[in-house]
Amino acid sequence: MSELPELPGGDEPPSVDALAERLASLVGKEDHEQARTLLADRILPTALSGLSEHPRPRRLAEVVYEDLGERLADADPGDRMAEVERLADEAEIRALSAKAQSLAVARYLSDDPNAVDRAGPFLDAEAEAWRGRGAEAIAEEAASSLDALEQWAEDAREAHPELFETRRTDYLHAKMALGSARTGTFGTAAGPLYDFLEMMGTARDRLDIH
Repeated sequence: MSELPELPGGDEPPSVDALAERLASLVGKEDHEQARTLLADRILPTALSGLSEHPRPRRLAEVVYEDLGERLADADPGDRMAEVERLADEAEIRALSAKAQSLAVARYLSDDPNAVDRAGPFLDAEAEAWRGRGAEAIAEEAASSLDALEQWAEDAREAHPELFETRRTDYLHAKMALGSARTGTFGTAAGPLYDFLEMMGTARDRLDIH
């Protein structure tokens, strides 16, 4: 992709700031700083969330860089800032969905510590950190995250309605997971939370969301 600047050499993955600066160069000068900030603060941290555990972190960073660069290069030059904003909204719902799942798992295991050994990959670093803080802290964070989720939905419906429709299932799964994390009740579930409850042997009603 001729428009995309080359990354720094070496075996280590480039920094988020280095990636953001190069990607923002595809956007007009008047929007460069805003684009760089969205890329550095919202888009790239979500896209690179698995970097520390990845067997080839440099390659993961390169793939993310190339994919984001392609998205921007495919947009008309005058539309690239809007594409950055859309990418930021996509990243936000992915981050909120992941956090909702982690909080729900943390709440379940906080209430039933004997299930920790069976949690497997569902007990990620964030879930483990929140589990140690206890049910009350988890409930408070879930309530705060639910507010953020509803704000995302309101903003996405207005600014990017097609994105909201594409991510509607993620939104509803996250909303249900945050409800369970807040209340500690795990009756009807859907998506990854249902899969977790099934592993625990406590899955009840599954809600199919289309």
